[in-house]
Parts: sequence; C-alpha cells; structure tokens
Amino acid sequence: MGIEQFAFFLVAQFLLGLFSSLFQPARTVALKSVVSVEQLGRANAILDTTFRTVRIAAPMTIGLIAAAVPLSTLFFVNAASYMLSVVFLYTLRVSLHDQATASAAKMTPGQYVRDIAEGVRELRKSRLLLLVLLFSNMGFLVWQVCYSVGFPFLAERIQQGDGSTLAMLMGFYGVGNLLGSLYMSRAYYTRYLLVILIGWTLQAGGFLLLATGGTVHWLAFLGAAVAGVGGPFIGIPTVTAIQIKAASSSTGKIFAINMLIFTFFSMLSSSLGAIWLGSWPVEQLFFISGLFLAAMSATGFFIDQRNSRQQHQSASV
Repeated sequence: MGIEQFAFFLVAQFLLGLFSSLFQPARTVALKSVVSVEQLGRANAILDTTFRTVRIAAPMTIGLIAAAVPLSTLFFVNAASYMLSVVFLYTLRVSLHDQATASAAKMTPGQYVRDIAEGVRELRKSRLLLLVLLFSNMGFLVWQVCYSVGFPFLAERIQQGDGSTLAMLMGFYGVGNLLGSLYMSRAYYTRYLLVILIGWTLQAGGFLLLATGGTVHWLAFLGAAVAGVGGPFIGIPTVTAIQIKAASSSTGKIFAINMLIFTFFSMLSSSLGAIWLGSWPVEQLFFISGLFLAAMSATGFFIDQRNSRQQHQSASV
C-alpha cells in the first residue's frame, strides 16, 4: 500500500498474530469431528507433512515470483492463497453442521475465564494430558532462541554472513521436519509423552552437533537435519493427545491452554535471548541448550516409565 511507517507493520503483525491464533484450535476441534479416533494420529501427521512440504517449496516459489514482481505484490499473492484456503475449508460446512447448530454460550470476558478454568480443571483430572502439555512446550524455552538467534549467527560464523549458508541450514532442518512427518504418518503409538520425549531427544542431539558446526561445517548441516526430524515427534502427538484424551466439549479449551503455554515459553526464550542468551558464543548457546533438552528428556523418561509401571501394576491388581 506504499506505507513506510514502521508502526504500521507492527500493527499489521499484531493483527496477523491475533487472528492466526483462531485457526489452530478451530482446526483441532474440526478434525476431531470429521475423522475417526483411530485415524486422528495419521490425519495430524498428513496435515503436518503437507505443511512441512509447503514450507520447503514456498521459498523456491517466492524466489521465482520475486524476480518478476515487486516485493509488495507477494503479500497480495499470499492473501489470494488464504482466500483459496477459505474456499476449501467452506466445503467442510456440511460435515460440521451438527456442531455448528449446537447451542453456544455468548463469548464474554467472563465466559472466556470460565472456559479456561474448565480446561484447567480437566487438566487437573488428567495427569497424563498435563504432562504432555508441559513437556511438549517446556523445550521451547531454549528452542526459540536457538532457532531465531543461533541459526543466523552460526551461518555467519561458517561463511561470514553468506545468506546461502543460512538457507542451507534452514533447508536441512526443513528436510528433517519432512522426514519426521512422513515417519509419523505411518507410526502407531499410544504413549504420547514417550514419543514427545523422543522428539526432544533428537532435538538435543541435533543441537549438540550444531555446537561443533563452527569448526566442522558438515556437522552443522547434519545437526540441523537431526534436530528437524524431532519436530514432528513433538507437535503431532501433542495435538493427537488433546483430541483423544480431552472431552469433546473441552478439546478447544485444552488446545487454547496449550497455545498459552507455548506462547509463554517462547516469549520467555526470546526475552532471555535479548538480555542474556543471545550474548553467548553461538557454539555455547547450542551446547547448553542441547544439555538442557537432554536433561529435560531424561526427567520425562523417568516420569513416563514410572507412570507406565504404576498403570501395569494397577491393571494386574
């Protein structure tokens, strides 16, 4: 639109974040209503695979289009893609008709607080779901700063600011994401916390490899791919656990709480990166972050093993 004031972009970014927060809870609830319980894990994995594939292909497409049109035009192309998505999503209205006609309380601030309180009460009843939400998001305390600060600084360390190096690091991470999603689309599992912890363990291993990437460059690309594989092991089981373990009336509420926890740890990570972690040498940042994720995963494995043993004993009795 030709507006150059920076405040305009801040407002636009805020609005994008505000309205995008509506999409994920709605998708989670909608998927539960149109897919059988047995197929939820695979459906989430297929959606995740599609997302990862598009995220790899999109930069190449943008590069081709940007060579022929102004940068501002790309935002209109992006808007058109959203409108196309609206058309496809609108075709789901028949499948969602029963839920759409159900009575719903008026969304006042008081009702919002009551909904969150109801979700918290359900989490207190389901210890497994609480552990899933906690361990699936706690790792973002270091992941966010490593992704937003560590990757660019490591690329600069490798090739002294060559942008193609950062693109390669992100590309290897994206390929790892895609491989992880493809595996999850065929996997069958019921121990959601265990799969999430395996994902963070892969992230820990990848970060430790990235810590050596400043001197041994090929290890940096390998580490990015290994860390990328772990991503779908974390996100997909979390969504599936919420869809299966939460009551139908609370699925959206539990997912909203999950987003709040994610936002809290991500904001805390970004804040730490701005005032403390971001000043560390990049190798030290990845090394400490890898150790943190490894320790967190080890704690989670111990808790999961103890819960599994207790359930087995209860079933035997």
